[in-house]
Amino acid sequence: MRKSIKQVLGIPITTNTEALLKLGVHNTLDELAEAQRMAQITRLSGTKAGRDLLSAAGLQPGINKGEAIQLDNQVRESFVVYPFPRNMNPQFNKGRRLARARALLKNTMGTEAFVDAARHENANRFSVAIVNHKGDLLSSASLHTSMADVAQQVAVAMALLDPKRTTVYTDSRAAVRAFQSGLVSKEAARVLKSRFLQDEIHHIVWFPAHLGPDVIPGQPNPNEIA
Repeated sequence: MRKSIKQVLGIPITTNTEALLKLGVHNTLDELAEAQRMAQITRLSGTKAGRDLLSAAGLQPGINKGEAIQLDNQVRESFVVYPFPRNMNPQFNKGRRLARARALLKNTMGTEAFVDAARHENANRFSVAIVNHKGDLLSSASLHTSMADVAQQVAVAMALLDPKRTTVYTDSRAAVRAFQSGLVSKEAARVLKSRFLQDEIHHIVWFPAHLGPDVIPGQPNPNEIA
C-alpha cells in the first residue's frame, strides 16, 4: 500500500517510510483499527443490549452522538487541539511513547495542567483531578457518571477554565477527539458554560499513559500522579 501511495504522489519508491507518514496522507493500520474499534463501541453504546455486551467484554460504553452537545464558536475558539502523533501503539511502540513523554516533560514551563479521571468503588461515580507539572493538586471534583469518557472530558473542561495553565495534557484519546470535533458530553459542556472563559488560548495535548513515575529520573511524572 505504501508503494502505491508513493507512486500516486509521484515520489520515489525509496522514500523513507517515516517521512511518508509525516505527510499525513494515509492512516496506519493501528489508526484504522482504533477508528473501527471506536466506531463499534459508539454503535453498541446506543442500545441496552449493546451496552451489556460492552460491559461483558470489560469495555466502557462511549458517548452517543445524539447525547453530545455542540460547543458554540466562542468556546471552540478558546482552545486548540494538537493532532495525535503517529505510531503510538502501547504494545508495539513503547519506545516512541516514552520518548514523547520525555520530550513533553522536558519542555514544561509551569503553565501546564495534567488531568485524569478515576472510577470510585461505586461504579457510577468518578473522581477527576488536575495537577501541575510538579504533581501538585490544582483542582479536583467528583462526578456522577458510569462513563470514563464523560469524566475525562469534564477534567479537560475544568482545566480550560484556568487562565494560568494554558497547556492541558490528557491521556484520554476519546476526550481529545471530542474537543477536536466540538461535540462533548453535556456534563463537560455544562462546566464550560458555568464560568467565564478567559481570553487566553488553551492547547489540548495528548500525553502517553501508563509509563510509570520515572519517565525522567528525578522528575515526577504528573500524568501518573493525576
